[in-house]
Amino acid sequence: MPEGRKNGEGGLSYETMREVICDLYTSPVKSADTAKLLPSLEIDRREVMNKVTEFLEKETRKRGFRKLLVPLSGGVDSATVAVISDGTGFDTKLVTVTDKEFMRPEDVRDAKIVADYFDLKHEVIDASDTFRTIDESDPLIRQHTMMGFRKALIYSIGEKEDRIVVSGGNKTELYLGLFCCNNILGELFPLGDLFKTQIYQLARYAGLPVDAKPSHSGVRGDADDETLLGMKFYEFDLLAHYLVDRNYSPERTAEQIGHAYNLDALRRMKKVARQNVLAMKFPFLKVA
Repeated sequence: MPEGRKNGEGGLSYETMREVICDLYTSPVKSADTAKLLPSLEIDRREVMNKVTEFLEKETRKRGFRKLLVPLSGGVDSATVAVISDGTGFDTKLVTVTDKEFMRPEDVRDAKIVADYFDLKHEVIDASDTFRTIDESDPLIRQHTMMGFRKALIYSIGEKEDRIVVSGGNKTELYLGLFCCNNILGELFPLGDLFKTQIYQLARYAGLPVDAKPSHSGVRGDADDETLLGMKFYEFDLLAHYLVDRNYSPERTAEQIGHAYNLDALRRMKKVARQNVLAMKFPFLKVA
């Protein structure tokens, strides 16, 4: 099975990427001193906020909508999308699909805080009873069934209320294999060309308490996403920025960051990230 087609809990090759990251380090020190390089991912926060807001306004009108629906998880990405959506002036509604098994109570609480602070409509749907009826014998089938049901709930609200669904999907998730065809949720992706490191900058610009909210998928217990990944997002973002966006060689990437990474693991990381991008492209056959 190709590295980019390995199924994992998060997507096409998230588990593969985690395995690659475990092999990255050639010394017991499991972190590079990348903080000094973060200016390479710095954005003009005002300019980018204006651009993503204009994008969302334009694409919403182009598709004939005047109302937005934002799936709100309680995390920074979806909260940032909520702020952007509110800034368009369109009628914006937030929806949180929760359950007692996977979603943490503090995430539901934080989602409500965001909705109340920006005075946005917010619907919370408890799907616990439905999720309990899903067969537990195959964890992968169970997870995809749960994701599919959650998507169906959100899209049905959008259809009934004539709202277009706005996603918090981003470049970090795309390269990791989390933002892929089998769990994609959304019709517009204003953050799609931004790394999480850059989304946090936008969130701070909007006044959201980023530092107090580690990223958490809500489906893997109490551990935050960076702990499960085995790497800080800003380090992954820098590696992906140099390896994929700038198409640097593994050697040049390691030299740029100033850390003795396993070069073979960097080659695999670049390959897997590119395959994850390819997985998002629907292969339509043009016959005429």
